[in-house]
Amino acid sequence: MSKYLVLLLFGIQFTLNPALLHAFQWDDAYPVSSRDMDNPYRTLYIPNDWKYQAGDSALFSSPHLDDWDWMPVSTLLGANQFPFIEWTGIGWFRITLDVDSSLVGIPFALDVVMQSGASEIYMDGVLLYQFGQVSADPALEMPYQERKPRSLVFRQPGKHVIAVRYSNHNATYFVDSGYNAGFQYQLVEMNHQVSYVMNLTRQATMNQYFFTGILLVFTLIHFLLFLFYSKHTQNLYFALFTACFGILTFLNYQTNFSTSGLDIIGIIRLQYVFIALTITFFIRFSYSLFYNRLPKAFWAFVVLFIATGAYIWRFPLVNMSVVSLIIMGPAIVEIMRMLIIAVYRKRDGAYIFTAGMVVFLLGQIYQALVNLSIIRPYDMLSIESASVISIVALLLTMSVSLSRNFAETNRRLEFKLNEVKQLNEKTLEQERVQKEKELEKRLLEADNQRKTLELEEARTLQLSMLPKNLPHVRGIEIEPFIQTATEVGGDYYDVLKMDDESLTVVIGDATGHGVKAGMVVATAKSYFHTFAPSSDNIELIRKMSNGIKNMHLHMLYMSLAVLKIRGRQVSYVGAGMPPILVFRAASDSVEVQISKGMPLGSVVSFPYQEISFSVEPGDVIIMMSDGLTEAYNRDRDMLGLEKLKQCLLTHGTGSAKSISESFEQLIADWSSSIPAQDDITLLTLKFT
Repeated sequence: MSKYLVLLLFGIQFTLNPALLHAFQWDDAYPVSSRDMDNPYRTLYIPNDWKYQAGDSALFSSPHLDDWDWMPVSTLLGANQFPFIEWTGIGWFRITLDVDSSLVGIPFALDVVMQSGASEIYMDGVLLYQFGQVSADPALEMPYQERKPRSLVFRQPGKHVIAVRYSNHNATYFVDSGYNAGFQYQLVEMNHQVSYVMNLTRQATMNQYFFTGILLVFTLIHFLLFLFYSKHTQNLYFALFTACFGILTFLNYQTNFSTSGLDIIGIIRLQYVFIALTITFFIRFSYSLFYNRLPKAFWAFVVLFIATGAYIWRFPLVNMSVVSLIIMGPAIVEIMRMLIIAVYRKRDGAYIFTAGMVVFLLGQIYQALVNLSIIRPYDMLSIESASVISIVALLLTMSVSLSRNFAETNRRLEFKLNEVKQLNEKTLEQERVQKEKELEKRLLEADNQRKTLELEEARTLQLSMLPKNLPHVRGIEIEPFIQTATEVGGDYYDVLKMDDESLTVVIGDATGHGVKAGMVVATAKSYFHTFAPSSDNIELIRKMSNGIKNMHLHMLYMSLAVLKIRGRQVSYVGAGMPPILVFRAASDSVEVQISKGMPLGSVVSFPYQEISFSVEPGDVIIMMSDGLTEAYNRDRDMLGLEKLKQCLLTHGTGSAKSISESFEQLIADWSSSIPAQDDITLLTLKFT
């Protein structure tokens, strides 16, 4: 939405409401005082809603600039704001802080919480800092996110204008990838921020090299064991697991040191890849301990991880924890299921591996509960300590289980050789049965593919029944909308322009869905184009009804509404369809025109009722199928006619397209993500 349109709307409201104008006459200053720092982080939180102006001018940094007409916008530039601003790659943001005297002289650290582009920061017209290289030329821009604390001191109380010249020529890429394209700043007491940054850097560096080093040591040991005895593939899978886990750990801490938003997105994408690889090799290793043959479930996990990874690589998400849970959740459930079965069956090494897995899960649950502030961390067990204990316990128990399994290899091989000899015939029989089932499955899949192809062809035929181009009639705007519930729907609409410039409009709904409903729609279209030019409304309905009835389609009927327009005179006949809505522009009201009748193909001689009325410029007629009024929400409530009337009353003054879009939005909001239970068809006629 253009900023000028926003200002125009504000102006209209101020004209109509003087009290609102009086309430808006303020200088937009955001008051801050030492009381705002009464929090554990000693942070002076700056709101994200600043004033924004597209383009670039040195005058925009001046504290005396009149910025009353600047657009209010969040500096985060997220997906919910980015489409509505005029972003050309560079722009200015301003905020006025009303600083209390209690903050004067306090050294603050400017904390760059996030920044995807480059910025120049001014206070009261004076350039304080430059983070990266701001430029209107994409080739000259150098994005940068500052990690070190930068000093900021208020020398006097009162109003201070902070202006930011900001550029991000990759903003669309950030938004499309699920990230914010803007920036976020906070003011933190300098001593507190310096201590926090030092501790974070030290702790992150130590953890990065400690965890990565431990995992790589395990990788080296077990890879060498595999090289010495290549038939024992468990060592290879364990080495691959620890290698991927080590790289993932290194990348996880590396985001704390990156100074580029593009680099962070790349790192997070790699994290998703190594999360999938780590869990894949973890599952593969677990199967190798307790299964002689690789279960087919493993390949289901591989497909899941590949599909999830490919989607996230294309659309990376901000919340990595949620995605990790989606990937790890099914894998952990499968591993625990396998371990429980292994313990129950008293498999070698199952108790050791299960104990390590339980310790690991308890550590992860403890970390999650602390991070979600559900519990407080114990003095003797910090989050970092819990992470170390859980990971080391898992690695040690996995390694011990693997070593024990290696020691028992020869004994198990001997036993398995005898077992194979005894079960050879049974195995061959099972393989034969499995092949027969596989053949049956393939035949069934081929049959399903054939039916799917036939259904798609029928859908294509049904959609071809709908008019590709609506006739142009002076003074009338026509906007159609149709949404089918299955591959082949039973709804139909058509518009026919006569030689005398009159217009015949029909909307119909065949009972049921699928191929048979498509046949009824095709028949109705043929009859409509044959009889409409030479028949009035009632005569047309009876001819079409007689034709459909002669098809002898058991329990298949066609509800239909016919609307004939000659100039400003409208005649309407309904045959089993919902009423039509008529918006009267002159009186700003909505009429409901009801014409009751039996559906086509049932009772040909039914006394259908024709309703006539006139329309004026600005009036709107809404024709609909019952799928619209009977649309369900999550509580199984139907949409009903009253909400449709209210929607038409609210948006009736717009164009036919905008009115139709308002109904589409109403359907989407009402039904949410619930699949449509019936076809929905809507015709909007606007008289201009």
